[in-house]
Amino acid sequence: GCASLSKVQICESCQLHPYGKTAKQHQAINRVLLELNERNKRRFVGVLANQRGRGGTSQLAEITGLSRTTIARGCREIEQSNKSRSSE
Repeated sequence: GCASLSKVQICESCQLHPYGKTAKQHQAINRVLLELNERNKRRFVGVLANQRGRGGTSQLAEITGLSRTTIARGCREIEQSNKSRSSE
């Protein structure tokens, strides 16, 4: 299921279908997070949350164990870096 680095967290979908496609996606996300430092974790999860649209931050908080505040910060950092790149 969905396990974060700091605490084991399993989302409802993974509890219901631990070997399903969604659980595999959540496991993959958390495996990538293991390799990243804190800054890159929140930015990576921020990108994923933006891709999911409305409710994405809450979904990713449940999947990763990161706080919604941390994910929102990652979203802002990505948006700011995109703006600074587009003005170059």
